[in-house]
Parts: sequence; structure tokens; C-alpha cells
Amino acid sequence: MPSLLRFQNGLAILALGILPIAAGCSQPPVNLGYVSGVITVDGEPLDKATISFRPKEGGRPSFGLTDSNGYYTVYHTSKFQGAELGEHEIKIDLMPDSSYYAKETLKPKMGPMLGDGSGVRLPSDMASRQVEAGSQVYDFALTKSQLPKR
Repeated sequence: MPSLLRFQNGLAILALGILPIAAGCSQPPVNLGYVSGVITVDGEPLDKATISFRPKEGGRPSFGLTDSNGYYTVYHTSKFQGAELGEHEIKIDLMPDSSYYAKETLKPKMGPMLGDGSGVRLPSDMASRQVEAGSQVYDFALTKSQLPKR
């Protein structure tokens, strides 16, 4: 009987030792500010656009994808919403529509990617944003002339 009691006590101590470690896994790796907003083109929502917040001082970028209402929320990782605190460079890219993939199925490339001209030309007043602790909303009102030619 004493060995069973020792075994149960050992399990309890082990469980208590693991609990703080498991609880720590649910915390983001850095301080994040929550960022969301709406992207429009000539007043209409921009669907299926990606937006990235890239820290100017180095760090992990955060990304979001607009829905049919142009609404986005950025994610630092698949598990944590937000962007690292500090000044960020903003990039908005357009996702190719399904007709692109239908025409390009035999080619090995995936379609427009970052840096190949698929990005939106942002004026200097839209090209960076400060992310602070808490929540912030950054809307981007674009014009068709800022969109890449398809």
C-alpha cells in the first residue's frame, strides 16, 4: 500500500510540474498588437487580397487575407492574432483568380507571388503603420490605378 501512495504522489507532483509548462505554451512568443481593417478599391471591398505587416526593425511579419467585405485581421502565427509592436512596412498583394490556375496548370510556377509586380502601389502615407499594444484599425482606401495590371 505505501508504494501505491508513493506512486500517486509522484503522479501528482509530475502533473503539477507540467502544468506551468503547458500553460506557458498558450502565450504569444512576443508582445503583439491586434490589427484589423478594411481594404477598398474605389469604395468597393477588395476580396482575396493579402496584407502583410513587416517589422522595420526585424522580426516576424504578420499576414492577413481579406474576405468578401474587404475585412482583414492579421496573424503573427496560425495560432496568434496580431503583429509585433513597432513600425511596420505594409504590403498588399492580390491573389490570382481561379482562371489563372486553369490556364497555368502545366507550368511549374504557382502564380503571382510577392515581388513579381502583383503588389499594390501604396503611396508613402499608406506604406507604413505603427503597431501598439491593444487594438488598432487600419483601413486602406485604394484606387484602381494603384492595382497591378493583370
